[in-house]
Amino acid sequence: MKCSIVTALVAVVFIFLIAGCDEVVTEYSGELTENGVVSELLYSPSRHETSIDTLGYDDSVVDINQGNIGKNTITQVQVGKLRVNSTTIPEQFGVVIKCQHGKLTTMKKRMYDRFINKEGSAVTITYREVYRATYKNENNERKLLDRVLVDRDLLDVTLK
Repeated sequence: MKCSIVTALVAVVFIFLIAGCDEVVTEYSGELTENGVVSELLYSPSRHETSIDTLGYDDSVVDINQGNIGKNTITQVQVGKLRVNSTTIPEQFGVVIKCQHGKLTTMKKRMYDRFINKEGSAVTITYREVYRATYKNENNERKLLDRVLVDRDLLDVTLK
């Protein structure tokens, strides 16, 4: 039994050595520009919510949990049959720009501030394309197997 496990492990290692490993990397295009129009400004004010639940059991437990989901802070306190939930969500800003690729959205406050009262304005978008590239290393040579566009990285948006 021991011999067959060792033989199997040696076979797996040998297969990996022969097959080699594919290398997956993130690559970026150079800077690209295109025209667009400020379509919409988005704003969501900060808010805080608190709720109290009654639980069906009484363990006389005191338990405090706090965590973050994105930028949201959630606190949960349990004392006996009562559970207090507290959620804080910060204000959020966004800009939607129509362009040749459809709609581009950025959630940066500095962009929001730049385009207040400028909906419908023509803009120049500067971005770069983000690719996932897969290479195979064979005989000390790196061969491209696949290159897929996965995102567009917004660098800047300026009024025309």
